[in-house]
Amino acid sequence: MPRVRELEVFRIVLPVGRRSESLLVKLTDYAGMTGWGEALAPGGKTFSRLEETLGALLIGVDWEHPDALPGSDPAVDMACWDLWTRMRGVPLAHAVGGTRTSLMATVRLSPDTSVENLVARVNQQVCAGYGHVTLDIRPGWDVEPVRAVRQAYPALTLAVDGAGAYTEEGQLVALDSYGIEVIERPFAVGDVNAHASLQDQVAASVAVEVRSSAELDDFLTLRAARVLLLRPTAFPSLTEARRAHDRAAAAGWDIQCAGGQGAGLA
Repeated sequence: MPRVRELEVFRIVLPVGRRSESLLVKLTDYAGMTGWGEALAPGGKTFSRLEETLGALLIGVDWEHPDALPGSDPAVDMACWDLWTRMRGVPLAHAVGGTRTSLMATVRLSPDTSVENLVARVNQQVCAGYGHVTLDIRPGWDVEPVRAVRQAYPALTLAVDGAGAYTEEGQLVALDSYGIEVIERPFAVGDVNAHASLQDQVAASVAVEVRSSAELDDFLTLRAARVLLLRPTAFPSLTEARRAHDRAAAAGWDIQCAGGQGAGLA
């Protein structure tokens, strides 16, 4: 049974081009076992809350399972899961119900100064062994670069990510003729109707990123997408992230785990 002896919080500054600040949470139990968690781009109040409020609730308290810790913080929740699974000698993925032993990774490429430069960057990644590439797109940087990459690599598995930058469907629908597998985050996440309309018009799967299972339910009801971009740190807890995963999977959706932010713990 875990019993936390010490809760430590470390504020770190990340390199340029990534989130500027992150908090790492370290839990140590009375046997010396440790668990780590992370909070991305937190404010000062979060730092104080982690050290004082949650520390007082956890230190010296026996608990059976991370789900038994009410009102926790996502970073502390992650650290509790890490500690709990280390104590049992099982991978976190297995502890939350995962069964796969390998996954397909994608490389994400941001817009470039020219289409030619972008194609050259795609070539570097293909030569490095990537068979799946996601292109960041924006209004004005979408159809032309996608067309160029598809012409250069007809068999490449290709996805695009709009980061919520679009308000109209036109260019997104036009991308469908280039064999796009997934159109990620085309509109603001609250515009469920726009996602539903786009999914009705394209063969590609629309992918959405939500922060709760309740938010996901709106998309499921309207069949507004077919892929869930699951970023565990965006949810209040791993249990809530798993709940969203299970609902999407039960509806026949694909699940893509999103990460690559912060210090890499998440």
